[in-house]
Amino acid sequence: MPQEINNVVVLGIMKATGNLGPYIVSGLVTAGFRVTVLSRNQPDSNAVISAAAEVLQSDYTYPSLVEAFKSQDAVISTIATMNVQQQVRIIDAAVAAKVKRFIPSDFGSDSSVEGEEHVTGFLKDKQEVVRYLRTKEADGLSWTSLCTGPWVDWLLEEGHGLLGIDIRSKTATIIDSGNQEFTTSTMPMVTKATASILLRPEETKNKYVHVDSFTLTQNLLLEAVERVMRTKFSREKTSREDLLALATKHLEEGDYDNGYYEMVNTVVYSGPPVSLFPGRAIQGKKLLGLVEAEDLDEVVKGVLAKIEKS
Repeated sequence: MPQEINNVVVLGIMKATGNLGPYIVSGLVTAGFRVTVLSRNQPDSNAVISAAAEVLQSDYTYPSLVEAFKSQDAVISTIATMNVQQQVRIIDAAVAAKVKRFIPSDFGSDSSVEGEEHVTGFLKDKQEVVRYLRTKEADGLSWTSLCTGPWVDWLLEEGHGLLGIDIRSKTATIIDSGNQEFTTSTMPMVTKATASILLRPEETKNKYVHVDSFTLTQNLLLEAVERVMRTKFSREKTSREDLLALATKHLEEGDYDNGYYEMVNTVVYSGPPVSLFPGRAIQGKKLLGLVEAEDLDEVVKGVLAKIEKS
């Protein structure tokens, strides 16, 4: 039986690192989809992992998007979460081009939870996009929003104090007790889940899907990093409350480089229901047929290998 979804366009790829898009492209190509990358600028030479993906440039105006989406079955957005109006324009273009499925730029904390917008403004933005998608169901555009938790391997590799653990400087900032559990996924899990959603279009239609790789705490993650590196990190402590105040101050001052990373940490360690959802992740992985277990030490080893090459 032929797949309902064959042609997929991925938006938001501009550089080889610091972006989910290249990983998703590689995973979709491996899964057998015909993939097009739509970028506002010419991507870095290493950004598109597979030569099998076609690269198109667009100014992201409505007419340009409609033209690019013609003959596409699905659109996957990896643009900045906070750019709600741009995602709305992309959704409108997808409707006009008769696209079947839209996957918004979610790929993080559980944005299906209502009433928790105080945890982070990102939730409100993501929920606004999904509310708009619901209004387009009658026009033939279905949607799936994928909640994965933070990407543990990418965050460790990125550094900048993300997760409160800096591999390059061998330092850690323990937030509160360091024992708050959180749901997290690896980049391979995110890419496999994305492909699996499109391979199961009816089962994943118009709903949130949750997945995970691990339930961790900051202390457990730091122990794994130290175990693999065979070294002890220097430690300092802070509270989530103080970190949230600092992040808010930096963002209000326009210091997005520091404020964004600090805010990510406050969300990661905020606890349930936004950042801890193992039960929903079990259900989501069962729905998607994702049964392979991952090994945290091996994940850390992979991160270290990438850092050494950088």
